[in-house]
Amino acid sequence: MNAAFVSFSGGKDSTVVSDLVRKALGNPSIIHIFGNTTLEFPQTYEYIDRFKAANRKTPVLRAENKEQDFFNLCESFGPPSRSLRWCCTIFKTGFIGEKIKKTFDDRKTILTFYGIRRSESTSRSTYERSSEGRKISKQLVASPIFNFFTAIRDFYEKEGDWLKNTNAFMCNAGCYAGIDFMCKELLSKCKERMSFEVKTIKELIPLDQAGLLYRNDLKNMQGKEQRNTVYAYLKNILLRDEPDKNEYKF
Repeated sequence: MNAAFVSFSGGKDSTVVSDLVRKALGNPSIIHIFGNTTLEFPQTYEYIDRFKAANRKTPVLRAENKEQDFFNLCESFGPPSRSLRWCCTIFKTGFIGEKIKKTFDDRKTILTFYGIRRSESTSRSTYERSSEGRKISKQLVASPIFNFFTAIRDFYEKEGDWLKNTNAFMCNAGCYAGIDFMCKELLSKCKERMSFEVKTIKELIPLDQAGLLYRNDLKNMQGKEQRNTVYAYLKNILLRDEPDKNEYKF
């Protein structure tokens, strides 16, 4: 393996993965590839520009189809559907594959860091944390944040509450605070244990012992206060893993 890049969509998950990868490798110059579907929200393009300005040592390459128009193709093929998913090949994976080929030339294996989570969908729940690329050749795909939300999901699924809107982690504040907590608090603990497995994460934050957090617990709070509450909830559970002061030996 002699090449690597971050698959960067400009969303919260790929932003987290970008930060993790650059810190873990100690290399801010790792290539990022943004697959521009040409259908992104204006705010996504604005964020990509802000990211590039704030991280000048990080090259962000753009892969896009400049020759085809999505809406014209809809007239020819019909709109994309579960049974006819032509848009991904034409506007995303095909051109990302070309960008990878041009960028890494004859490299035999390219490590690709993805910002996806098992808890996002039923199909992604079966993905492995690392695997060979399904759609683009030469890829070895790694998904660093896979296991965190899987661990949280397992606790809520015991009560049948994971996908309910009463779940605090189903709202923006819960997702944001959870990722923030993972980066700032949890990963260092996983590193100490030399394990980032779901089992290890569940041992570090046994939510079922503390009582699950629901959106009612965030009621009448503003966004920042909600995020701080979720963060404090997770951190307090994590701190229970710390030895009591009387347990230290000198």
